[in-house]
Amino acid sequence: MTYARTDLWHPIKLPPVMISETDRERLVAVATAALTDRGRAAAASNLLRELDRATIVPAAQLPANVVAVHSRVHLRDNITGEESWITLVLPGETKGGTNALSVLTLSGAP
Repeated sequence: MTYARTDLWHPIKLPPVMISETDRERLVAVATAALTDRGRAAAASNLLRELDRATIVPAAQLPANVVAVHSRVHLRDNITGEESWITLVLPGETKGGTNALSVLTLSGAP
């Protein structure tokens, strides 16, 4: 009988998450409402999990280098070298901007 070596298992260390109180309230409401939508349930569940482990701070104390709802973010694909700018938005706000990324996509959730 062969057994797997358990000493090789290493838990994944996730990066810290910080969010403003205001964004937390909005995102909990959006994610909770989306849990019943089959197309968005996985992203909503992931978002709620990330919110659960986040450090919550008053909006005025959110550091400038933290991505928040409505932040404009520069992205670079490390494989292709392609660069782009996106704005992280709430569902329903993606219609107006071509580079808007909803928080209820698997890419947009923290």
